[in-house]
Amino acid sequence: MNKSHSEENLGQTLWHFLPGILKFLSVLGIGLAIFNLVGISLRNGPADNLAETTKTSTIFVRNFDPVIGKADSNLKLIYFIDYECPVCASNADNMKQLKTEYKDRIQFVYKNYPIPNAHVYAEPAARAILAANMQGKGFELGDLMLARQTDGFSPAKFAEWAKELGLNIDKFNEDRGSSAVKRQVQIDQADYDTADLPKSTISGQPKAKGETGGTPTTILVKDNKVIDWWSGKADIQQVKGKLDEYLK
Repeated sequence: MNKSHSEENLGQTLWHFLPGILKFLSVLGIGLAIFNLVGISLRNGPADNLAETTKTSTIFVRNFDPVIGKADSNLKLIYFIDYECPVCASNADNMKQLKTEYKDRIQFVYKNYPIPNAHVYAEPAARAILAANMQGKGFELGDLMLARQTDGFSPAKFAEWAKELGLNIDKFNEDRGSSAVKRQVQIDQADYDTADLPKSTISGQPKAKGETGGTPTTILVKDNKVIDWWSGKADIQQVKGKLDEYLK
């Protein structure tokens, strides 16, 4: 069958532009490949050297978090705290009692959850705790902060208390002002905000992913799975009863 004049012209036109079309498709393919690689990198997150020591179903126990107790326990008490929070201060004695009585059976993990809108120095306090923890004094400085919360709570006081504990003040000041420590605080906050928690046996309420919370918040993890949680100050005997139950 003979081709019409218009068909011949169309074929010649397509043949003329074919190299350009192929070049465009090649560039487009490379661009998509690069986009996919970048997307994978962003999903995986930056290499902050913040590897998890333990991964639960919804909570990460980070290698910079202050920990105490039985490291290989299958039951962990994860405690999100704001050191300028009055309820956290009022709950300090209960937590000391729990750590004393259960340190040989469970692991306690403290994670920072400052609420700057309510507490001006909560975020600097969190950074000070992590800086002190680098010198093995995270819990000690935390105890001082909670005990002296109404005694001129400020970054200057944090340095005084760190010196009182015998910390290297130059290193303490450098660490608490570092971008790495600021990032660690943000990571702890995100660990809570992105958690999807089951119904609490104390409050009866669940927590959906994306919901922010109050302090203190206690999360119990057994065999890498969140089994219970609550916010605020719970009755010490009720908490001990739950720990005994979950240790069985």
